[in-house]
Amino acid sequence: MFLKSKELCKKSAVKKKSGFTLIEVIVYTAIFAVTAGFLIGTLMTALKVQTRQSSLNALDQQISFINNTIQRLVRESDSISTSTMLIGAPLNKLTLNMSDQALNPTEVFLNNKILYVKQGNNVPIALTNSDTQVDNFTVTRYQQNAPSWEANPPSLVQVSFSLTINPNNPRASATRTFRTAVINCAKQNSTLQYCW
Repeated sequence: MFLKSKELCKKSAVKKKSGFTLIEVIVYTAIFAVTAGFLIGTLMTALKVQTRQSSLNALDQQISFINNTIQRLVRESDSISTSTMLIGAPLNKLTLNMSDQALNPTEVFLNNKILYVKQGNNVPIALTNSDTQVDNFTVTRYQQNAPSWEANPPSLVQVSFSLTINPNNPRASATRTFRTAVINCAKQNSTLQYCW
């Protein structure tokens, strides 16, 4: 009987040596929790930065597209409509006279926070997508001094607007204000010396 109890003691001693103590388990759990918390925090920060950068990249692409389109239209136009655009007065619509009567007049305007271009009697085409909204779209026309024989001197058009991407998602929302100027060298009567 004494041998059996001695063998049981040896077996229980062996079993105790092969496991973790409660303190070891608590320490390992605490180390794991701190490390996991740090990694999750780092991952969340990286995800926020990536979302923000994606929004800014998309915003820059939209601004570049709008800018290129407006500059192309102004440069291709015969003149900037003087009946709708007084010199130095900011308006919310750009009206251009085109040589192709099917595209005359060409208008760039803001409607319900979406920027459109309408050429002639065609249906307006949105320049911005559904994820963006345009605020404060203004166009100001400036006239260059020209000799008295110049019937249609070049005009300078300043365009400015604010563009917001993902306005309904505060984490991915970004806003930029953009201002550019483009010169219109009226093709019919202007000489190259006034256009640079």
